[in-house]
Amino acid sequence: MQSQDQIFYRKYGLLPEVTETMVEVLKNEASEFADYMRNSPDRAKKSVLAEIKWLREHKDFLGSLVEAAVEPALDLVSDRLTHADWDELRIYLLKGVLLALQGINLGLERREKYVQPADRI
Repeated sequence: MQSQDQIFYRKYGLLPEVTETMVEVLKNEASEFADYMRNSPDRAKKSVLAEIKWLREHKDFLGSLVEAAVEPALDLVSDRLTHADWDELRIYLLKGVLLALQGINLGLERREKYVQPADRI
């Protein structure tokens, strides 16, 4: 039987390191997005859906994976929300997953920057 540490390593061990600065950048983006949702919800929703569409078109199934990641949470509360509230929650959850992916991407960019060309072979 595998230890919890082995299970978690298999799930997350290859993920890049992220810095505190990266976390702060993404927290600021999340805060700005919340303001955007308050001031221009239709445009904010369109921007998230455009990101999902781009992922689908350029990164195979990643856009579908982002959507699949939020569906169980939405299913748990769907009977307690109006459609408008459900839709707003969906957009916030999708944006949260997108921000996590951005963090991973930033970590990969940082890792790539420190890997020497000879090390990539």
